[in-house]
Amino acid sequence: MRWTDYGGPFVKMELKAGTRAWAALPVSAGWETLKWTLLPVDRVDGQDVVFKPSGDGKREFFVPGAFVSPAKPADGLVKGDAVAVAANASRAFARVIALEGGKVKVRFRFAGDLQELDVDPIEVIKLDGSLKFGAVVAYGEVRENPGKASTTDWRPAHFVQTADDQTWIVSATGRPQRVAASAVKPLSVHITHKAGDEVWFAKADKLEPATVLEVEDDGLRYKIKVGAAEETSAPFETVSTPIK
Repeated sequence: MRWTDYGGPFVKMELKAGTRAWAALPVSAGWETLKWTLLPVDRVDGQDVVFKPSGDGKREFFVPGAFVSPAKPADGLVKGDAVAVAANASRAFARVIALEGGKVKVRFRFAGDLQELDVDPIEVIKLDGSLKFGAVVAYGEVRENPGKASTTDWRPAHFVQTADDQTWIVSATGRPQRVAASAVKPLSVHITHKAGDEVWFAKADKLEPATVLEVEDDGLRYKIKVGAAEETSAPFETVSTPIK
């Protein structure tokens, strides 16, 4: 599985076989839709990092170095922190509920059910509002309005890599795309909101103004009001302070 039409940047990764790294891999047969996962490195082949996910037959994934990040222990974690964590052969957004015996205990929702895991700090990415690999971001699309001033639509995505004033992101639907670096802003999904807060909500592929009505599942979800009447329960990683 090679990304045959990948256009750069070309990043040489210094990774040893057996060390673990975060990567954006194809969901199925092509590079049109990607998922995030933590895997052991098989080897480095030129500008690509090669992975052999267990349960995927004999397929090898040659992932461009820009779409790989060495796993590092998350530092400074405290109870309540928002994190991304390796879970169910992919990635889940979770809250830290305890730190015991060198392990990080996290709680998250998967397929509608609450789950808990004890994981190594290396399996955790702390969400802190910075532009780091896998961070929740938004990118602006300028929309021209005939006879009126142009407007910007903000769309949710996840950060991959910036080079030469261009940023690779993975959209809310899993599609990799390269946009102007100036159009990408971090989202503050790590902030714990309270009832009454004015926020932005990632509704499908667009960020919409909303109001927090209630905190649910100890901060894993929020009950919010979108627009004049619509109420919904939203995962915390889809709710952010507004971009200024």
